[in-house]
Amino acid sequence: MVVINDDIRCNVNNFSKGRRSKIKYIVVHYTASPNDTAEGEAKYFKNNVIEASAHYFVDGKSVYRSVMDSDTAWHCGANFYYHEECRNDNSIGVELCCKKKNMTSRRAEDKDWYFDEDTIKNAAKLVKYLMCEYDVPIGNVIRHYDVTHKICPAPFVHNEGYWVKFKDKLRGDDEMVTETYIKVNGKDIKIHRILKDGKNYIDIRGLENAGFEVGYDAGSKVPILNNKVVELGVKVDGNDKSVEAVNLGGSNFVKVRSLASAVGNFDVDFENGKVVVRTK
Repeated sequence: MVVINDDIRCNVNNFSKGRRSKIKYIVVHYTASPNDTAEGEAKYFKNNVIEASAHYFVDGKSVYRSVMDSDTAWHCGANFYYHEECRNDNSIGVELCCKKKNMTSRRAEDKDWYFDEDTIKNAAKLVKYLMCEYDVPIGNVIRHYDVTHKICPAPFVHNEGYWVKFKDKLRGDDEMVTETYIKVNGKDIKIHRILKDGKNYIDIRGLENAGFEVGYDAGSKVPILNNKVVELGVKVDGNDKSVEAVNLGGSNFVKVRSLASAVGNFDVDFENGKVVVRTK
């Protein structure tokens, strides 16, 4: 499972807030820094003003979002374009961390740049998620090279077949796990989700953060979701007591027998479908 990390944001001097165009393209890059990490790249773009940026950095273990999708990263701008339409304003930039066999030279023209397989897998999952999220067709997943003829990403420019194999992975079934928020009883709850075929699928275990008890019936193979019973403090004639309660819609619903036990001056029974209260 790959989760998008959002905790290292790009320096505000390296991108533009907002967008002037709808997202139509996903542009793939390479970092050109051998043996780097997604976290390290995110920190570099946070701590330095270089007037360039990317939305995402990917390595074999993690994905970091440096610039929000709703903002414009400066990743494929140029004085002259070879692509008739793709620009910073209508695209998302994805940087893949890379490796190199011969470290004595780091020129883009060198043909020994490569990506490890885990980085390729994570990048494919991320790009597939973005394609689904913004309705980007596979034909609009392109290389930086396709926009400006810069040798980027070098492994995919020097080896066209390598690029074709990467795009083939975008047709597979793996899905990208991301974090989102759902509103439960008026409260925003962070939860993991998968976006597939335009529909959201949530990790039901995440509802535990919303006050639910989540279980699983192995026999019927059906998830079990119950309102979590909590101990609620109450005062009875100035004395601290506790009762069992569940919270629904922002209101606490107290178990009647628990309340009777705390108060102590009435009993509760259930007869013919009715709650019966008898004072002592």
